[in-house]
Amino acid sequence: MAKDDINHNHLEATLGGIEGYRNEMDLFANTGLTHSHSRGIKPHMPGLANQLLSAPNQALPEIDDTRPLIDLLQQATFGDSIPMQWVTDKYALRTLLRKAHCFRLDAETSAMVVDFSLAVASDLEATRHLAIPPFPVTWFEIDNIARLNHTKARGISLTSTAQREDVCTRVGWLISPATDLAGSDGYYATYCTVVAQGVMLAPLSFFWHPGEQEIGHGLSKLAAREVERICFGVNGTNVSPIDAFPTPTPFQAGYGSEQQIALHIRDLMTELSGELRHIWGLLLALGAGHLGAQTVTSDQPISAGPHPMAKGKPVLPLVHKVLTIRLAKRATVEKITARAITGVKHRWHEVRGHFRTKLNPDGSVKWRIPIKAHARGDERLGKIEKTYKVER
Repeated sequence: MAKDDINHNHLEATLGGIEGYRNEMDLFANTGLTHSHSRGIKPHMPGLANQLLSAPNQALPEIDDTRPLIDLLQQATFGDSIPMQWVTDKYALRTLLRKAHCFRLDAETSAMVVDFSLAVASDLEATRHLAIPPFPVTWFEIDNIARLNHTKARGISLTSTAQREDVCTRVGWLISPATDLAGSDGYYATYCTVVAQGVMLAPLSFFWHPGEQEIGHGLSKLAAREVERICFGVNGTNVSPIDAFPTPTPFQAGYGSEQQIALHIRDLMTELSGELRHIWGLLLALGAGHLGAQTVTSDQPISAGPHPMAKGKPVLPLVHKVLTIRLAKRATVEKITARAITGVKHRWHEVRGHFRTKLNPDGSVKWRIPIKAHARGDERLGKIEKTYKVER
């Protein structure tokens, strides 16, 4: 089956029932560059807990906030807590976590993610091609308070949930290859946080791929707009809904009927709208070191224990690095983003045939490769035409 067929099947499964329930629920109705990064509130009120998590009243667990979020998630895969109800294959999830290269963003870098997410909003399709994680399985932990505060400082309104005093303090993104999509070179990004009932993994993940744009997704305008809003939090993007959309991953699949999906996922996924834009902004920044966004990592100390036990064995912590992005002296987020987006979009021009030469350390020729004449570049940026005059 072709990649676009499989992606379309995932889209249909994810969006099934949306149009039927639209009038009742008004799914994903937030528009514009609104901040929706409350990222799952801590629902202390029993009624709100029941509404968001479909959970009965229960004693709230004690959570060690000093431990890395991914370590708390790893421990949660050994249990059956209510916030993990959408994870149907905890072993598969735990296996991914143990393969992950783990990074914790400091407060300054977490705030900078907001700047990059705004800068890339003007050309998300170009950003998609640059949104490649540094490792096949990568984990990022974000300081959500720093991100929210900087959002307000940028003059962007927060949702009512994001303005609450008990908003979640940190957020995790698990990025992994979409190996279940045949022929796909894409990725999943799964959102994680801590609510009052424990560690929570979002019911849907975000899929995208960095390859050529797919045309002819066959979705209605309403469904395509819903995909756009939940992924990016903005209207009128130039990203095809078959190239980036919310969907269950293999470890999230099979958790209920379409009606249950619509009823129980509505509020949570609405609060996550725009998260993929933040993820892409961070990934673009990580790949823009040559443009003035220097990435610095340092080791994060690992707890010496005692470690929590699961099935009679200690749950060992995962190795982390603290990630900091520093801008060069005259660099700005806007300049770096513009250069990254247009860097592979040179003006259309012809390239003469030539040789590419590799030299030895002593200056002698190691090898020469003939390069045929060709044309490259983007005509939308203009044309460069050269005229060569030969004189005797």
